[in-house]
Amino acid sequence: SKAPAGSHLVFAPVPTAAPTLQEAIDVLTLLRRAQEGQPCVLMLSDWSARVTNACDSDTKSITAYYTILVTSLRALCPETMDKVQIILQSEAILEDPSNYWISVINAGRHFTLSDVMGDLKDSEGVGWVIARLMKVADVAGVEPVSVALLKNSNSLHDDAAAIESKMIAEFFKEKLEI
Repeated sequence: SKAPAGSHLVFAPVPTAAPTLQEAIDVLTLLRRAQEGQPCVLMLSDWSARVTNACDSDTKSITAYYTILVTSLRALCPETMDKVQIILQSEAILEDPSNYWISVINAGRHFTLSDVMGDLKDSEGVGWVIARLMKVADVAGVEPVSVALLKNSNSLHDDAAAIESKMIAEFFKEKLEI
């Protein structure tokens, strides 16, 4: 209920201690891919950042990163950002936590662990597995027409966006055929 169905959904990068101007430009490029008149949503995945140990899982650092990113986006292109709805993942989850976590569990039941992990090692993978399943649930909650991910989104894993894109596409293709 936080975003209109049929929107163009863009996921912000995973927070880092050293945000770059290039990240903001890359996000703006993805936001501009929305069709004329299509609602556009920027998802700030704060809880996924925590489970992946971004910024040492420090809530203040994660919030600071997203504040800098959004401020940069608004400074670089206010006319684009005036059309963008910004959603903080934690707030969206807390609107209906039971259904959200059921969606995460359903996504987890749908995929094999190796599909979700990709090249991750067991010791580093649990947070990324949870975050990837959460991303599928985030997409389900927004019900967008299109989804845009940055290539590696500050992930330590080069294949992150490819795995997440594949998961999203497969999950909804198979679920919509039922």
